[in-house]
Amino acid sequence: MRQDVPPPEAGRYTSLTRKFSFFALATVALTGGVLILAVAKDVYWMKHNADKLHESLTHLAILAEVGFILILLCGYTLLIIYSYTRNIRLFSAGKPRCSERFVTATCQAGCRS
Repeated sequence: MRQDVPPPEAGRYTSLTRKFSFFALATVALTGGVLILAVAKDVYWMKHNADKLHESLTHLAILAEVGFILILLCGYTLLIIYSYTRNIRLFSAGKPRCSERFVTATCQAGCRS
């Protein structure tokens, strides 16, 4: 280990679980925000075009729009979660080898003394 390199600042690092928690909270907030905006737009559309719209087709169009938004956002979210878990798996797979090298190096250094 090099002696001239200062240790990293503790405030710069965030645990993986905390990052994932922030991601989950942001995803829920943004999904809710997008759905609220879509419903508000649909209510405005229905209010200003009520005389031109057929009621059953309007409800079907709104449900299709909300369903499309949910499918799209859930797909992207699942893709991000899959990538995140793959990164955690790769990170965890490297830990035993790193720990093993540390123990070996420590034992060898202790045996020489």
